[in-house]
Amino acid sequence: MTTDGPGPPATGSAAWWAAHRDQVAVGLTVLVLAAWNVGRSTFVPDHYGIPASLAMAGVLGGLGALGGLGWADLGLARGRVVRGLAYGGAVFGTVVVVMVLVGSLPATRHTLDDARVHVSVATMAFEVLVAIPFGTVVLEELAFRGTLLGLLRRRLPVPWAVCVMSVLFGLWHVKGVLHDAGGGIAVGAVVGTVLATTTAGVGFGWLRVRSDSLVAPVLAHVATNSVTFAVAWAFWH
Repeated sequence: MTTDGPGPPATGSAAWWAAHRDQVAVGLTVLVLAAWNVGRSTFVPDHYGIPASLAMAGVLGGLGALGGLGWADLGLARGRVVRGLAYGGAVFGTVVVVMVLVGSLPATRHTLDDARVHVSVATMAFEVLVAIPFGTVVLEELAFRGTLLGLLRRRLPVPWAVCVMSVLFGLWHVKGVLHDAGGGIAVGAVVGTVLATTTAGVGFGWLRVRSDSLVAPVLAHVATNSVTFAVAWAFWH
């Protein structure tokens, strides 16, 4: 009597793919993100921006799957949602308290004065509840703390994986700075933004690793963007 054992080891192209699929997926993810970052304002009309961002998030999640990532690797395991809510909720609450204090103190209130918050209540609500969470946060978190970090952890120690992901996250924001500068070269603004967003990437990455859930950095990201916008709007209206 014979028993079925494991099949023969993969050879040729199948073996190469098994050994390098995560590296290929990283390269494709970076290329897709770069193309999207450069071309979205040209090829995607404003009124399609949020659906297009959600669709791109799906594409990037698919690239993670191509690289061999499962739901848990992407930070989407259902069993870790509560842990993610705990970590992310703590950061969310802290940001709310800090921003209210900043807005309440005369010495720091001026830091919240930004032309972007001088909008109607309807526009503010749309930005805080829809545009930022679904047009920005979902894509960036799934791309950077989900797919990229998950793939990089296959090849690098966790601290290095977080650092590489965070640098890419910082570079991702260069296009926005140049756009705000009217296409000019604003070296100080670019450097400052890259440093700030790289640091934020490290913090979001730490939350992702610590909580083992993408929910935590999503909540923290929404807090730093939506809560800041809402508090600034409130104090200047």
